[in-house]
Amino acid sequence: MDKYPSPCDKCEKVCTGGQGCEDWKIRYRYRQKQINAMARRLVRPEKNRKFFQYSHPDDVREFLQRGPCVDCKAEHLCNIPCGNYWKWWDMRMAYIKRRLGL
Repeated sequence: MDKYPSPCDKCEKVCTGGQGCEDWKIRYRYRQKQINAMARRLVRPEKNRKFFQYSHPDDVREFLQRGPCVDCKAEHLCNIPCGNYWKWWDMRMAYIKRRLGL
């Protein structure tokens, strides 16, 4: 964000209404685009695989125990469950049902 400093630092205008001036809005939208792009990179699953890869059963059991949030880079930013969490939840429930024989 340092590459695009706040226009309010050098501005002498008095902003009213809590919305800011046009320069502030441009910077705000630019920062939001950067934040959203970073979140998409961190949360979006890898889609470029061209082959199927099996995971080791011990790795699967460990993943089912700890969940996807442990290794997630966006864990400190997140306050609602993401798609990866819900996939893990469904896998965990299927595992528990199978273990209980339901």
